[in-house]
Amino acid sequence: MDYINKLKPADLLEMYRLLRLTREFEDRLCSLWGHGGVVELPHGSQGQEAIAIGACYGLRKQDQVLPSLRTRGAFIAKGVPLTTQWAGIFGKVDGPARGNPRPTIWQTLGAVSCWARVSLVRISL
Repeated sequence: MDYINKLKPADLLEMYRLLRLTREFEDRLCSLWGHGGVVELPHGSQGQEAIAIGACYGLRKQDQVLPSLRTRGAFIAKGVPLTTQWAGIFGKVDGPARGNPRPTIWQTLGAVSCWARVSLVRISL
């Protein structure tokens, strides 16, 4: 498929915005690690953001993804709110895992069709 020719300038700008957002999100997360409160290991993907954004940008809302260790950009590209991600990262009771991070459990994030570890699960978007 000749997908690259179907991208409009607005698509390219949006992809760049998602790349920057992913980088800034993960830079901030990594800077907070070790200062208390963060219950999730950062596993940053700095320099690899294009993999997640490129893989997820053209997907439909109902298409499902199962991101690996360093693909937080997939959550961002699929529309998982940043507040939801931060709640999971800080283990908040009002977060998707209800304050109980257990990274071996995977569930869907509902309406965004994105599977995640328990720190981002149990949510209906």
